[in-house]
Amino acid sequence: MQENERGLSPDQVLRSRTEHGDNRLCSYKRKGFFRCFLGNLNDPIIKVLIGAFIINTVVMFPDVNWFESGGILASVVISTIVSTFSEYSSENTFEKLREQSKNSRVVVKRGGDVCEISAEDVVVGDLCIVTSGVGIVADCTVCSGSVYVDESALSGESAEVKKNQGDKLLKGSLVLSGECEAMVDSVGQSTYYGKIAKELAEETRPSPLKIRLTELAKTISRLGYVAAAMIAIAYLFNTFVIDAGFVWHKTAQMLSNTKFLCSTLVNALTLAVSI
Repeated sequence: MQENERGLSPDQVLRSRTEHGDNRLCSYKRKGFFRCFLGNLNDPIIKVLIGAFIINTVVMFPDVNWFESGGILASVVISTIVSTFSEYSSENTFEKLREQSKNSRVVVKRGGDVCEISAEDVVVGDLCIVTSGVGIVADCTVCSGSVYVDESALSGESAEVKKNQGDKLLKGSLVLSGECEAMVDSVGQSTYYGKIAKELAEETRPSPLKIRLTELAKTISRLGYVAAAMIAIAYLFNTFVIDAGFVWHKTAQMLSNTKFLCSTLVNALTLAVSI
C-alpha cells in the first residue's frame, strides 16, 4: 500500500503541523450593528439623498414639504438598514461556521488506521474519509470517489456541485451525497474560507451580495445616469421656460427668486436620484 493511501504517521503529523500550522481559525473583533450602519452612510447615493434632505428642510424652512422630506429620509434609512443587515448577516454566517468547525469531528486515515479526530487537529497531508452529511473542515483534493456538495455558505449558490477525483473540496461546504477520500491541502487561515473570514474582519473585502449588487449597479447606471439627467433637464425646462410661456423676463424673475429656485432644484435633484 502506498504511503499516501495509508495516511500520515505520527511523526509526519507533527512535522506538518510545524510547517503549515493547525486547523484553527483566528477570532476577530466584529463590528457592531451601529458601526456598520454608520459606515454604510458613506455610500455616494446616500450622501446625495442626505444632501437633498438637508436642502429641502433647512433652505426651504419654514415652507418645508414634509411629505417629500419624509420620503427622502425614509429612502436613506431603508436602503442603509438593508445594506447593514446584509453585511452583518454575512459576518454572523462566518462566525457560526467557525464555531461549527471548532466543535466538529472528522474521520481520517493515519498510519493505515481509520480514526476520528477533532477538526482542529487536521493537518496538511491528512487523508480524510468524506461521506454524506459531513461538513468539509479544510481545503482538500478528491483522491478517489465522488460527492455532491453544497457550497452556498461560500458562494451563495444553492445548486449541488459534483466533485470528482482531482476536484477541490472547500472548507465550509457540506457533503450532500456520495463518498470519497480527500487529501488535505490547506488548513486554518490558509483555507479559502479562512482568507475570506480574515478579509471580512479587516474590512478589505465586500460581501458577495455587495459585489453582485455593485456589478448590477454599474450596468444599470449607464442608462440610469443619462435618463436621470434628461428627466432633471426636462423638469427644469418645463418649470422655467414652458410654465413661463416662453417669456424670458418671467423666467428671469423665477431664477431671481432664491426660495423658488432652491425648491425647484431640489425637486429636480430628487427626480434624478429616484431615476
